Amino acid sequence: MILSVAIHISFGITVTKSTIFKRLHHMVHKSLKYMTMFQNGGTPLLYAVRGNHVKCVDTLLAGGADLTVEADSGYSPMDLAVALGHKKVQKVIEDHILKLLKHKA
Repeated sequence: MILSVAIHISFGITVTKSTIFKRLHHMVHKSLKYMTMFQNGGTPLLYAVRGNHVKCVDTLLAGGADLTVEADSGYSPMDLAVALGHKKVQKVIEDHILKLLKHKA
């Protein structure tokens, strides 16, 4: 629900739970601006992590979402995944970081 609201605020579209991933995937691949920081300090990536939306986190990271942006609470996406016990999301973030490190080498 939170991610749906975040997407609605960012893009002015309403999505149902069943279509959220498909629309997010489309938006990322169309290079739409989805890194927006909302007034409460969240980003689509932070909302996806908070909601334990594994596929959305993976799609946002693949599209270039910034892992260093922190919420107003000071939590990065990884900090938030660990604090909330979202192990699958944490694994997606760890795998993404490893992939980035391999490309730099």
